[in-house]
Amino acid sequence: MKVLISADMEGTAGIVDSAQTAPPDRAHETAAACLRPEKARAAIRAGAAEAVRRAPRLRPFLPAPPIRLQVDVTKPDLADLASLCKGVHRTGSHGVAYEGPDMMDVWKTWLVMRNVMNSRMP
Repeated sequence: MKVLISADMEGTAGIVDSAQTAPPDRAHETAAACLRPEKARAAIRAGAAEAVRRAPRLRPFLPAPPIRLQVDVTKPDLADLASLCKGVHRTGSHGVAYEGPDMMDVWKTWLVMRNVMNSRMP
């Protein structure tokens, strides 16, 4: 099973449903058209109601080891920086990967990778 990890300045969120990953009106690689506040509030309420309806069917996600993290970043220099972390290797011009024995190890490595990538000078 693949899980998308979406990160921004506010934090990190795991997303399993692919319908959550693509903005409907993508304006650019890093931007999308914004909803008017009243429409955004209605969409959030509808999404929250759907999540509550689905809650009884949810089961813990327990991936079997080893756990593999593969990340595609927006710029090759970010992949260069992430690949400096112990055990992280390049998977392409924009990608890096890491494999660890458990989720805690992978999570800690992700935090280090993210901090190293954020250290890039503008």
